[in-house]
Amino acid sequence: MAAKYDRGFNNARSRYFQGSVPICPTAYLGRGKFSLEIIEQEIRDFSRYAHPIPPAARVLVSAEHTDFLLRSAEGYEFPCLKSFLSVCSPVFERMLSTDTPENRDSVANVPASQAAVNSFLKYVYYEDMVDPCRCVNVALELLKLSILYAVEPLANSLKHVLMNKPVGAVNLDTALNLFACTYQHAGMIELKNKALEIIRLRRNQFGASLVLWNCLQGSPELVALQQQL
Repeated sequence: MAAKYDRGFNNARSRYFQGSVPICPTAYLGRGKFSLEIIEQEIRDFSRYAHPIPPAARVLVSAEHTDFLLRSAEGYEFPCLKSFLSVCSPVFERMLSTDTPENRDSVANVPASQAAVNSFLKYVYYEDMVDPCRCVNVALELLKLSILYAVEPLANSLKHVLMNKPVGAVNLDTALNLFACTYQHAGMIELKNKALEIIRLRRNQFGASLVLWNCLQGSPELVALQQQL
């Protein structure tokens, strides 16, 4: 991490540094600028500031004063706050401001795994992207949720994450699901083409893919894909 001392600041009691740091280096999302002020009275002991936990993360983990539940596909329930969901997603905002079954019952069924719902809430609360950077399947599930709930900033971040995943890290079934997810979205042409590239490379594995044959039964997108190949 590069940093430099900026002599433009005149406060003699403080030291100011500026520099840049990689943002999610495993996904190459770019670099972010930072400014750091070191106050002399505290310079001897920074141990208490190591690995800071965002306040919103503490709110999510504590589950105090929650007023809503997100239920994963396995039935696991995540307590959360309507206010966080509404601010992040226009779909949740409409859902939770009108007389909907979800609003009346204070629970919404989310078509995603427990890991994906947990990761979705971490993004909603404090824009955490660690899980999708580490796991391509979580990234794909989150992409589907970002489309379903119209969370555009999350969708844009996930496009970068998935575009930078090595082809060898994405198996055939994941590529097929990625194609089905992006096929009809104009803003995801690059992702769709990457999925096609991986599928073509692995077309000799079609016979062993349950995802392909299950999707072909009710997915015109994948029927079109099979015809292209």
